[in-house]
Amino acid sequence: LKCERPVFRRKGTEKPITTPAPFNVLDNSLADVSLLAGLLVDKFQFHLPLYRQHQRIQQAGITVSRSTLTNLVKRAIDLLRPVVDAQTDNVLRSRVLAMDETP
Repeated sequence: LKCERPVFRRKGTEKPITTPAPFNVLDNSLADVSLLAGLLVDKFQFHLPLYRQHQRIQQAGITVSRSTLTNLVKRAIDLLRPVVDAQTDNVLRSRVLAMDETP
């Protein structure tokens, strides 16, 4: 991935002005939220293995290693761990843990 940011210089000034770097959820990574969300949704909702996602990404002309995709998924899951823990705690603290609503 390549990130290009314009650099400007006002007349009569020496200091260049550039746009701020885009916010990244993962440190030291160019992967943005949409890529991470797409990987997780394809993997866990649509049961698409990473090797097939890798093939699809390569067919689109993007070069990325399968191990990079694996690491991105692991790091995204680590980011979501507090949400999962909070949901689990909420369920376990509720009065009803299971319910059969069959008539």
